[in-house]
Amino acid sequence: PYLRPQRQQRGCRVSLHHRRIRLHGAHLLRPQPKPEAEGPHGRHQGCCFMRPSFSVSSSGQQIGEIDDPCRRCLMDQGVYGPNKNLIFKTAGTLCQPGIWCPMCAGVYFDVTKGGQKVAQIEKMPMDMEECCLKTNRFMIDFNSIQDPQERKMLLASAMLLDLEYFEQKK
Repeated sequence: PYLRPQRQQRGCRVSLHHRRIRLHGAHLLRPQPKPEAEGPHGRHQGCCFMRPSFSVSSSGQQIGEIDDPCRRCLMDQGVYGPNKNLIFKTAGTLCQPGIWCPMCAGVYFDVTKGGQKVAQIEKMPMDMEECCLKTNRFMIDFNSIQDPQERKMLLASAMLLDLEYFEQKK
């Protein structure tokens, strides 16, 4: 079952191990309804007219949508609430060491709200096992994002980043 922290703690971090979720610094006590995601809709990252999007719902109600706009030299997303209002943006540049050498460094995405950095997503450096099994690890630092719906949207955003930019064909 999907578990969420009962008490919100500053600095709570989530590790995304491809298809597993590990929470650090949180008290896991009770199962919660699992957020459902539909998508990604769209095609490849090089194509500007068929960009991916991700619809996120929880308990049958849509809680938001994530769009990946067409940009050069930038991996970014717009994360929107149920009323199509912008909640936050994620952005990471293609000029990071982890893009060119995934075993040597991580790839970082800043999460900004109103121009202020409020959280961070990191694709962890790969080890030999991950290279052979074609898996990825992500670390989400929620930092000042306290709203449970926004946390769900940040987790969905990390999943779309993985699917769009790092997923390898198996």
